[in-house]
Amino acid sequence: MAKPKLNGTTIVRDRGGRAHAFGPSDTVPEWAWSRIGAHLWEVAPEGAEPEAEPGDASGQSGADDDGGEQGGEPQGSTLKPPPIAGAGSGTEPWREYAIAAVKERGLNIEISADAGKKDILAALEEVGIPTKE
Repeated sequence: MAKPKLNGTTIVRDRGGRAHAFGPSDTVPEWAWSRIGAHLWEVAPEGAEPEAEPGDASGQSGADDDGGEQGGEPQGSTLKPPPIAGAGSGTEPWREYAIAAVKERGLNIEISADAGKKDILAALEEVGIPTKE
């Protein structure tokens, strides 16, 4: 069997929501194979058992138990992002929202005390947490 190889660069999220970047020169771990579209494989992987993902000691495949995707708005969430501009749109409301949203989703992301609003927005968007109502 030929070694799987990508024809471009992609970002794959593990079960914990952490982003991992893979490119043509990287060895893609088996847990990520099913999360990469066929159009990105130069040499597609064939029939290997998935290995455990980072943050997943169960050794199960990368699918979420409910079939959903990581990030985004979890079911039953009451969190709403602060406004982008105007009253209530400063760094502190965004920091508070980010900390609560990350915690609610069980993600392992640190929002540093010196992060500005743009940094916080970029981090939230990177992991699929809504930044607009």
